[in-house]
Amino acid sequence: MIVAGLVALPFGGQPHEVHSLRSLAEAGMVGMALAVKAMEELQRVLDGAHLAGEGGRPGCRLPAAAVDAPQLPSAPFTQLVQQLQACADWCEGFAVDEGEDVHPLSGLMHAAIDQHYPEVLQLLLRVDPSAACCEWPSEGQGTAVHSAVKYGHPDALPALMAAAPEAATTVSQGYTDKGGAQFD
Repeated sequence: MIVAGLVALPFGGQPHEVHSLRSLAEAGMVGMALAVKAMEELQRVLDGAHLAGEGGRPGCRLPAAAVDAPQLPSAPFTQLVQQLQACADWCEGFAVDEGEDVHPLSGLMHAAIDQHYPEVLQLLLRVDPSAACCEWPSEGQGTAVHSAVKYGHPDALPALMAAAPEAATTVSQGYTDKGGAQFD
C-alpha cells in the first residue's frame, strides 16, 4: 500500500512500513525501490532452490527488467527498510517551501549520504539515477554529489558517479540558510 507519507509492503511474511515520507511521489518511489529489492531477493531464493529446467529449458526466472540490472545492495530487506525509515526521519527536520520544484528522492539521498547508508543510496539510484543531479534546497545542500564532497562522505561518490556521471558537473543554484549564509 502506498499513500501520501506511508509505504506498507509485506515481505517474508512480515509487514514492513516506511512512514513520515514527504509526499505521495516520494512514497511511490520508496515503494518501487522496496519492490525491486524484494524481487531480487525472491530471485535469489529461486536460484538457490535449483529450479533449473530440464533438457536445456530455462528455470524459474522473474522478468529480466526486474532482476537483470546491476546487483542491488546485499543488505537484508529488513535492514534497508529500517535505514529508509531513518532517512525519512532525517528529512522531517527540513522544510521545503510549497511549490518548490524538488525531486522526490533528493532528501532521502542526502539523508543516506549523511548517515552513511550506501545500500540505501544505491537502491534509490536504481529507481531513478537522475536523482543524483537534483538539488536538495535545504541549507545549501546542493546535489547529492556536492553533499558527499562537502560533508566528507567520499564512500558515496562511486555509486553516484556510476549512476549519473553528469552529476560531477552539475552546477548548484546556491542557497541561503536560515542564518543568511550563502552556499554554492
